[in-house]
Amino acid sequence: MKKLHNVPTLYYRQKGDYLHFSVKYRNITSITRTTGIKIEPNERWSAKTKTVEGSEVKTVNIREFETKLNTMYLKFKSLGRNITPKLLLDCIYNQDHFTNEIPNLMGAIDSYIETQREEFEHDKITAITFRRHAVRRKNVIEFLEAKYKTTNLPLDQVKPIIGKEYAAFLQNTKKLGVSTVNKDLGCLKAVLSNAVLHEWVNHNVLSHWKRTRETTNIVYLTVPEVTKLKNLTITDSTLNSVRWIFVFGCYCGLSYKDLQLLKTDHLHTDSSGDFCIKINRKKSGIKSTISVSKTALEILARFHEHSIKTGFLLPALSLDKYNQYLKALQSQAEISRLKLSSKISRNTFATVMINAGVPAEILKNATGHTNTYTTLKHYASVHESTTIEATKNALAKFDQ
Repeated sequence: MKKLHNVPTLYYRQKGDYLHFSVKYRNITSITRTTGIKIEPNERWSAKTKTVEGSEVKTVNIREFETKLNTMYLKFKSLGRNITPKLLLDCIYNQDHFTNEIPNLMGAIDSYIETQREEFEHDKITAITFRRHAVRRKNVIEFLEAKYKTTNLPLDQVKPIIGKEYAAFLQNTKKLGVSTVNKDLGCLKAVLSNAVLHEWVNHNVLSHWKRTRETTNIVYLTVPEVTKLKNLTITDSTLNSVRWIFVFGCYCGLSYKDLQLLKTDHLHTDSSGDFCIKINRKKSGIKSTISVSKTALEILARFHEHSIKTGFLLPALSLDKYNQYLKALQSQAEISRLKLSSKISRNTFATVMINAGVPAEILKNATGHTNTYTTLKHYASVHESTTIEATKNALAKFDQ
């Protein structure tokens, strides 16, 4: 059985007058590069002792390579980076990177991810959002290797054109949609802004980048379809709970994560004595205020005993299990025109509200968004019949 090299090792080889080296890690060896150390006629390279006999200065330089290797290995390991022999060799070879302590683009990305880790640990972003950074990091590595033939791209060599180049790579090679490309480019822009804050660069080359406009197809349930779900006879207790959690989401517009966090403390009464929900959204921290209808109260009453025992208004399943049960619910309800998922309930609420005449500004507060653009773009679809009816009524007043 081969012995696995769990720590990186430098291997030296003299080629002509110059000493070259490579990095071996986990039984994978990098390419060989020159150390820049010339072995003069009165000197001799000793592979056994890793010294240049006849030159203490050059021997010290070789020891410095060893120190750099160990330093970068421990640093990358503490950051949880994907360590490869090529990465370590690139970092050793990039002398400016070490002397100036200015990271390359990948180093800047890792620094930004660390700031996001802190956000995640303080519950300011979700686990899904944080995990997405690992995917984006991998995409950048693939892009740099394809376009620049290296992952060691110094920050001062990042040009504005990288925005178009990266977008083309994500669209054509990774086959990602416009929305995902926008998010990934937005993340890269944030990385470079973070680099400016650290004074690694003087300006953000993507400062003028703007999101590509996209057409969003909002998928939602109609009122009759929601009624159909309410009237289903379901014998499986877990599926029945999932049904009522989903329907409750259609009546309040909260995300599944926020539904899981609902407690009695989030229930309030208004000046008329009617119930409403006030909760700061998990994803953004923005306050969401929603009136609780009679049907929604009846659903909460179904889980009264659960609420007394746990303090939470609704039962909680993992998101994966919840969506799996929604597939079963969709099958039993014989709804085939769309794929039932946790997001559909929020879309349904927003679409029903906007078509019932609730102003976008009010709906923004109910859904916990920062602006009406997000609400209408991603969650609410204005029906053609609603548009015709609204313009008809307005024109009728205009004709008077």
